[in-house]
Amino acid sequence: MKRLVPTAWLAFHLAACASTPAPAPTAGVEAAPVERQAAQVCRSVDDPAAAGGLLAPAFLAQVPAARVEQILADLRRTAGSCSGVRTVRAGAWDGEFELAFTGGFVAPLRLAVEPAPGNRIVGIWFGAPAKAHGSLDEVVEELRTLPGRVSLLVADLLPDGIHPRAALHADEPLAVGSAFKLWVLAELARSIEAGERRWDDVVRLEAEAISFPAGDLRKWPVGSPLTLHTLAALMISRSDNTATDQLIRLLGREAIERTMAATGHATPARNQPFLTTREAFLLKEAAGDGYLATSDVAQRRAYLDAQVAKLERGEGPRLLAPTRIGEIEWFASARDLARTFAWLLDHGLREAGPLRGVLGIEAGIASAGDGRRWVGYKGGSETGVLNLSFLLENADGSWQVVIATWNDPAAPVDAVRFRGIVERALALAAEAPAPGEAGE
Repeated sequence: MKRLVPTAWLAFHLAACASTPAPAPTAGVEAAPVERQAAQVCRSVDDPAAAGGLLAPAFLAQVPAARVEQILADLRRTAGSCSGVRTVRAGAWDGEFELAFTGGFVAPLRLAVEPAPGNRIVGIWFGAPAKAHGSLDEVVEELRTLPGRVSLLVADLLPDGIHPRAALHADEPLAVGSAFKLWVLAELARSIEAGERRWDDVVRLEAEAISFPAGDLRKWPVGSPLTLHTLAALMISRSDNTATDQLIRLLGREAIERTMAATGHATPARNQPFLTTREAFLLKEAAGDGYLATSDVAQRRAYLDAQVAKLERGEGPRLLAPTRIGEIEWFASARDLARTFAWLLDHGLREAGPLRGVLGIEAGIASAGDGRRWVGYKGGSETGVLNLSFLLENADGSWQVVIATWNDPAAPVDAVRFRGIVERALALAAEAPAPGEAGE
């Protein structure tokens, strides 16, 4: 299948936009300035030459109008004419939208406009178009066309178990990247529920916990005081690897392994020893051969303690190609992650409180919350790996999961396209009829 993402499509973000003070929006305005400009962008798909008049001089000083015109022409050629705009989120001066096209595609659009009269565009981002699927079955069929291995589970969480609405390879363990941090959160929640710890307990940042990006905690001074709530919030919302490793050191990898098994993970041995992010990076970069020379868990634990712990941290590996994603990673099936969400619901997540607050800081995809009461999200990625896992509370109080994973050991995955497909699955899950068993 031909890829839908022309190489010319880019994101344009100008520092000038972020530094421009934005006055308060005027009361009583029916459409925000950014919404009006989104409608003009839609019209420009059929008339790319008109786009130059929408762009601010500060933008044009860095990006020529011809570049934007080419992107609009590529959109027209791939997806058809722009037939409408749906507002996902709109402030006065910036917003997120979905463009609909006559070829049956939708594509995300993000805009920022200047507050000055005319509200010309100072920042613009076009996402890849995805088919505007009419059913979850169509979503599954498009996922089947992706290279590598892909899994999907769209399901209702009911008192008697997990009821799929759509599924693709939902029981196949795949690398899930930072989605493994859900099990660290689960063990933290268990220990707090058991009275062993409190959310406001303070720990000191240890040198041994300093990991690699993502996250900024790695830049903090060793010894910095941090509450468990702060560590958990950074781990989930920012995917901060140093916060994660500090929690793993505090909780203990064996305790996390036990809780992971308790959540219903079907193959917990795949994640033993339970790696820190620092260990995973170093194993991929330099020390993986010795680790993989044995499959004995006790010997691998000894290797981590005797060999990997002594390695200099350095600047970290640059994983420009998929690197041992089937051997050195954290593994779960979509159903494993659904069971983890269900376990969290049974251990405090249903009620308002720190656990619910931490998991709900970031929605992952802005439109995931459309028509829903609450969204919990954790994803994971590295080169060749992408996971998007959503726990959704609907307006009627019912619960759903949408969990999708893509592994390709041969090449980086197309994150924009995958997110577009999953965004459609989220919308269809909200519209879907009463649950029924779905096949693989």
